[in-house]
Amino acid sequence: IYGTGAAVTLFNVDGSKGEGCIVENNVCWNNDNGHSFWVMWSASTIDLVYRGNEIFGMDQNSGADDGVFDADGQSVGTVFEYNYTHHNAGPVYIPCNIEWDDADFADAYVRSCIWRYNISFNDNWRGLRSKGTIYSDKGAENTYFYNNLIVTDSYDVLVFDLGDKNLHLYNNIFYNLE
Repeated sequence: IYGTGAAVTLFNVDGSKGEGCIVENNVCWNNDNGHSFWVMWSASTIDLVYRGNEIFGMDQNSGADDGVFDADGQSVGTVFEYNYTHHNAGPVYIPCNIEWDDADFADAYVRSCIWRYNISFNDNWRGLRSKGTIYSDKGAENTYFYNNLIVTDSYDVLVFDLGDKNLHLYNNIFYNLE
């Protein structure tokens, strides 16, 4: 997938019924629209899986809400596994709760997301989003982050919001080249 803007955006997907929903074996590069976007972004989803994708060369210019993978408001049970990301300007992953004013979305929390078996090399080189390669925003609940390799050359690797609940962080390798 080459071009400008978000490459894969999924809303209101329920993977818990039937065969589920899998975004698998895609290669995305040079997606830059100069605005706020995430390459693979979901909201209001259940049991969505991102597997075996390679994403590189994202050089977002907005300096705002940019990055590679985003499990946004009402993402429940989203799994990110066996992905390879490298040389992206923004962070590689953010579980982000949305602050909705609409009563229909009052319970817009990100829950039970898993980030496992992924490789991130030199992502967030621009230092966006508090300089974290992995950045958690607005208190995600029951997030698992394990068996990953994160290699960076100068910025902080992890930045988690103090509002996160039940963060499970274990068996990862973090390596700073500096």
